[in-house]
Amino acid sequence: MADVDYAIFETDGSLSVLKKEAKQNVTKRDMNVRGENANPNVSHPASVITDGKVRENNLKKMNLSKQWLMDRLKETGIQHPAEVFYAEIQTDGTLYIDKKEDTSPE
Repeated sequence: MADVDYAIFETDGSLSVLKKEAKQNVTKRDMNVRGENANPNVSHPASVITDGKVRENNLKKMNLSKQWLMDRLKETGIQHPAEVFYAEIQTDGTLYIDKKEDTSPE
């Protein structure tokens, strides 16, 4: 309890806890360390697919090819960019993908 700055019971019954600043874990960002997959040309997240269309200008800015993107998509079982609602390169070099099938209304 001495490490806790703030705690709240959520409506779903879970407990959210924020530790005191001095007790919080150090992150790579805190230490200015980039991940092993980090691309030095990515200073902020950049979209590479929007509504199924590849944003080739953004790929070029990051010195990445369309083939590189296609290879990453195939690794996740995606055969064509049209299957993707949104994809972006994160600052750590990872590719975030939101498939169109995931966006169905409930």
